[in-house]
Amino acid sequence: MKQIIFVALILLTSKAFGFGGELHIRLTEEALLPYGFSPAVANQIGIANDHVDKMEPLNNPSHVDSETFEAASALMRSRLQQAAEFLLSGDLTKARDTFGYITHTVQDFFSHSNYVEIMPGEPIDLLNLTNPLPSVTCSKKDRRNGLTTGYFPDENTPAGKCSHQDLNKDGGMIYVPHYQAARYARKETARMYEKFEAQVLQLTANPEITKHLLHKFKDGDNAANVYNSDNGETARAMVKVYPNPQKKGEDVTVVFSSEQYCEDFQVDVIDLLGRIVGQGSPYLYKGPMDRNESRTITLNTYHLAPAMYLLRAEFRKCENNGEGNQVFKFIILD
Repeated sequence: MKQIIFVALILLTSKAFGFGGELHIRLTEEALLPYGFSPAVANQIGIANDHVDKMEPLNNPSHVDSETFEAASALMRSRLQQAAEFLLSGDLTKARDTFGYITHTVQDFFSHSNYVEIMPGEPIDLLNLTNPLPSVTCSKKDRRNGLTTGYFPDENTPAGKCSHQDLNKDGGMIYVPHYQAARYARKETARMYEKFEAQVLQLTANPEITKHLLHKFKDGDNAANVYNSDNGETARAMVKVYPNPQKKGEDVTVVFSSEQYCEDFQVDVIDLLGRIVGQGSPYLYKGPMDRNESRTITLNTYHLAPAMYLLRAEFRKCENNGEGNQVFKFIILD
């Protein structure tokens, strides 16, 4: 019985996932390196791409299987937003991994559809795909009746449609279509990175900040996370900002406290380059904090341009020589 279960699992996971892991990684690296990515980061994003096959093997939109065009586009749009927000919040690992998940879906579109057969090289907006009409048919011998993808698992293929095995260009004996699909997948992966840049700029509304963040996103060992650093932290600030996002000109209530006594406790608002931005005074609060003491401050956003900001609490000279900082993002809208 154990042998039967093992074989069944092998068959289930051998769907020739988009090009296979090694090629997914290589296509991602080749697409990103010309944009100034370090080899280490390009490889990290490629590995995240490959992990989609392991994490979401049966989620058809992740692989654009079973004609799930609209769901796949929605998934990519959502992850594009998430990746940008992770970058703005300083979480480089999650930003890179999430962007890597997007590149998997991008590449699987070309590997699992009949794009190569019916519209090779034509522009395609992967973030706004629409599902095929019911009248679109497909067979192993006739794949040119409209844009479609194969159904997975193969045994779930409806009449008049192609199975995954019929249509995929993951490799094997397909040769020319396989290499065509890989070429388009590489090109569209690069375009998706450009869309990611635009998404970050939309959130920051500041080209200088965007350039700084994207440099961190693309760099490896030199991309230190300056916003959430700490040195032997033994005290902890707890800061809450309500609500998020916030309309410009409306008050933001800031609540903060310290778990230990700190002689030097400072709360301020900084932009994404680490520069203090104020409302008359450079700090929201500066002074000592007793153990478990809490304070509430009102921040008027009238002095802040629409953009993403960070509220930073720094604490030094705390009990046991503790020091560190905590940073929380908030967005000002028009």
